[in-house]
Parts: sequence; C-alpha cells; structure tokens
Amino acid sequence: MSQIRLYLDEDIQKQALILALRNSGVDVLTTSEANRISYVDEE
Repeated sequence: MSQIRLYLDEDIQKQALILALRNSGVDVLTTSEANRISYVDEE
C-alpha cells in the first residue's frame, strides 16, 4: 500500500490539522516549509 502524501498551500495552515494528518501517518509538506508562500498554483 502506498503512503498518502499531501502538499498543502497557505489556505490550509491550521497547525492542528497538519499535526493530526502527520500523526495519522500522512506525509504532509506545507508551502511555508517549502519556502513557496505566494507562488501561483501552476508553479
């Protein structure tokens, strides 16, 4: 079974949600962690 991986933009910055997803085994990367704040979706 493959692992779920999510890339969340700045519209979803609720730390409780991110933490809950990570605690459930979901691989989460946020735009702020990737230094990609304010980039358009196509980038």
